[in-house]
Amino acid sequence: MKVSTVSKRMSRVFALLLAALTVMSLVSCSGDINTDNEIDIVPQTQAPTAEPTVEPTVEPTIEPTVEPTIEPTTAPTMTADPEDNKTVMLDTPHLGEMTSTEDFFKKASSDSSKVKGARQIGKGESVLILGTQGRYYKVEYSFLQGFVPMDKVNDKGETSADAFRAIPSFGTTEDIEEKEYKTSTLVYFRVNPYKTSQRVDGCLELEKGARVKVNGKCGDYYRCKFGDYKGYILISDLREATAGDDDGSEGGDGSYSVQHVIDKYNWAHGINKECIGWISVPGTIIDAPVLYRAGSYYYDNHDLYGNKLESSKRYTIYSYCGVNNKVVTIVGHNMRKSGKGFHALHDVRDRLRNNPSGDKTVYLKLGEYTKWQIWACFETERNSPESTFNYLAMNPNPSDMSGWISYVCSHSEANLGSASASDKIVVLVTCARKSGDGWWRLYTFLKAVS
Repeated sequence: MKVSTVSKRMSRVFALLLAALTVMSLVSCSGDINTDNEIDIVPQTQAPTAEPTVEPTVEPTIEPTVEPTIEPTTAPTMTADPEDNKTVMLDTPHLGEMTSTEDFFKKASSDSSKVKGARQIGKGESVLILGTQGRYYKVEYSFLQGFVPMDKVNDKGETSADAFRAIPSFGTTEDIEEKEYKTSTLVYFRVNPYKTSQRVDGCLELEKGARVKVNGKCGDYYRCKFGDYKGYILISDLREATAGDDDGSEGGDGSYSVQHVIDKYNWAHGINKECIGWISVPGTIIDAPVLYRAGSYYYDNHDLYGNKLESSKRYTIYSYCGVNNKVVTIVGHNMRKSGKGFHALHDVRDRLRNNPSGDKTVYLKLGEYTKWQIWACFETERNSPESTFNYLAMNPNPSDMSGWISYVCSHSEANLGSASASDKIVVLVTCARKSGDGWWRLYTFLKAVS
């Protein structure tokens, strides 16, 4: 029993020793060495190894590239170079020759109005080149200055302005038997018989169809008389008038009378009973019948004989109302190329503006009256409303004659007198000089004298 007890005790001691050794071994194996070389006896609890957290790959934020702000460049205006609005004058003028017939402009633009007295310069004519502006030459022609396209002028080089303007030696004018001729085109009425001569003051040009009396010859020119005006016209621009020319559709010789319009009216009325009158304006080629068909604009495009006219040949003169109205409106187209219709009223307007005391007589056979006087004349503005046209031309019996007359006088471009409410009045109407757009019109007002 004693041996057994000892054995048991020995087994227990052995077990305790073994346990102590195991603990010491475990402690030795699990300890860390700290920075002080002391053994840390606090057991380190190992956390379970976690799966490494994979952060999502974040693409680097790329800031948008900001383009530098570029101010828009304003494109240059292509209508003209900086110098195009200025005329660059030549140090020494050049002699030029026109290679074709061209319009003679007041300004360096095809939209410009034409030079008064020389609306065109013919092919082969000599000009004095004074300077350049854009695509145009500034030139002198017949003592007038204006602009023509560069590509229509043959520059012949430097010349003397005095030499260019010098009066050529044109010899003596030979007297010849006086005969009546007609212009075959628009012609310039010159003081002397050479191309660059000045024009006749007050009668710078004659329209196609004008009748002149020829009584002299000098070189290539005839000496002519048109009304009270005298001058020279190229022989090639005239043809001898014949009896067959007197068809009432073309202009006369500029010198008219009461008897003339009476005779002409009787002749035309014999052909067409709708001829209510005859009008002749001194100093112009206006010498034509006045036609009227009630309630119709038939004669806007029909002639004395009833022939229908093309748009380029609407030279007829007609009335909006009969002869018995207090105010009679008579209309004629402004035929700019042929010079027919009422085109020459623009020349009358210019003449009266320059000389309000000049001759204001118009011969018009209308009812019992044959002689009339201009008492007002003006061109309305481009943007004039239709109501202005209606008030002046489409209201032949104004309810307030005194107010109507006052309105007309206040707009007249020259002081030509006045009219009274008791006067018989005629209004002559045509399109404006430059255009017939809208209600842009020239009005000439007449009052009966006898």
